[in-house]
Amino acid sequence: MPLTIDQSKDALKTFNAKLDKILGYSFFKHEKILLAVQHDFTTRIATIDSDYPSDEAIDAVILNLRFFILEKEYCSYHQLQAVYATVQPPPELQNEFDAAYAQWTAWNQTPSGILDTTNDRLFEIIFYGERAHRNCRENYEVYDSWKKNVLLFEAAMVKFCGKIDELVGILKVIYMVNQKILS
Repeated sequence: MPLTIDQSKDALKTFNAKLDKILGYSFFKHEKILLAVQHDFTTRIATIDSDYPSDEAIDAVILNLRFFILEKEYCSYHQLQAVYATVQPPPELQNEFDAAYAQWTAWNQTPSGILDTTNDRLFEIIFYGERAHRNCRENYEVYDSWKKNVLLFEAAMVKFCGKIDELVGILKVIYMVNQKILS
């Protein structure tokens, strides 16, 4: 059943409210995200130094970021085009949205830098491997295998944190278009 204009505008308001909430979290106050590995060839011991937001900060962001990812949420990637089709913004705003949405689509399919995963797949593994849900065996088996390899897991979390920042940059553009439509 198609959305009404009011429901669609509510979806845009929800989108913006969730992004506002995310941007207020300590995750975005973390100064640096890094991973350094040093290997002593004499002792054959490797040390890993990683710096990224705390588990609590990551989980707080994930709990709200999932609104942009879950298929059934009206403010998600999967529903947003239908919302805009219902709202029918002026052509210049539609073009701004279309450009940001195309960037989001391309971002989803871009290699994440962790094994052979795309950004979209990296998010699935981390979100549904444990962080937000643990209801998909395929995702939690991959997540669990990554946790057993400390270097891989730390690299995945550092990449994931960087990818959150990239995605939020795209979401900010849509946020601004939503603001113009709602004003």
